[in-house]
Amino acid sequence: MAAKKVVTFGLRYKDFSRQRNLFALRNNSEIEIVAEIAYDDSDEEIFFKRTSIEEGLAIPHDYVIVCGPGPSMVKGSVEEVAQWLSDNGFSEEVSKVTNVTNLTMAHFEQIQTHQLQVLKELVTASDAQIHDRNWLGERIYSYGINPFFKLAKDPEPGVTWSTCGILQVPSEFLDLCLYLSDDRWKGRIDNAIEVGVWRGASSYILAAILYRGNPQMTYNMVDIYDGLVHFDAVKEIVPSLKKCIPNTSADFAERSFDFCFIDADHSYDGMMGDYMNVGRYASKILVFHDIFGHEYDHLNGGTVRGWQEIKELEKDNKITEFTKYPDFWMGLGVVEKQ
Repeated sequence: MAAKKVVTFGLRYKDFSRQRNLFALRNNSEIEIVAEIAYDDSDEEIFFKRTSIEEGLAIPHDYVIVCGPGPSMVKGSVEEVAQWLSDNGFSEEVSKVTNVTNLTMAHFEQIQTHQLQVLKELVTASDAQIHDRNWLGERIYSYGINPFFKLAKDPEPGVTWSTCGILQVPSEFLDLCLYLSDDRWKGRIDNAIEVGVWRGASSYILAAILYRGNPQMTYNMVDIYDGLVHFDAVKEIVPSLKKCIPNTSADFAERSFDFCFIDADHSYDGMMGDYMNVGRYASKILVFHDIFGHEYDHLNGGTVRGWQEIKELEKDNKITEFTKYPDFWMGLGVVEKQ
């Protein structure tokens, strides 16, 4: 199917949600952005397709995607933009006006159906399959990766992009999944906790891999807000999942879990609080995300400072770092208890 040609109307740089949805659709070749109109001159460029309204609408296109207000507008709704176009000599454009939500609806349905299929394949995988980097990588990469700008602008081959996908660097997350699928953990992880699960995309995959190794285990998903996508459908495939929302690590203080993954409050104090509540009590595996996330440095040192201190506190255990961008961005830190 040919990519739909779209013109963005009123897209702002600070509108990360719409940007990521558009990046996902573009990088999946579902749309082609042919022009950006009604933009803010002071904004950083996004898709480098800026043009005047007249020139942009003269380029052949299928949709005008409303992202924000244009000239003399208050809200920039679909109705308001359609009326403005009609009033300003572009009445033929009114039928093409839509928003990002309508454009992505079919994409979300397709990707979520595919995600369920991937989870089924993970829990039923043979030993040879689950240990094969190519086999596992194909499934994780196609599952859906959230299009952070650094990732979407320099994509790894084979990635499907989706805002309901994994908030991880694909190769880093694959390294962690291969680590957890190792035979030495089979049957040894009875209980797990993940603090900070957002939509649950990466949680579902980790839980599926651990459940495959021990169908009797429990995977506790902890967050202050319930943003989980298709939880009930996933739980039918991965029965070990347990929703613990709204909760924080403080609700599990001093409890020991075989596997503990911390990816919640990215301030130094928040990270260390989660570590003191549950992380230090992990009996086998302790994992942290964003160990090189310098974008949180302003939060009293953020996750980078926290990880450096935790490495010192856990120096008698085995420390592993999975990173594509060392000392720069994201990264997964693993403490294997000895």
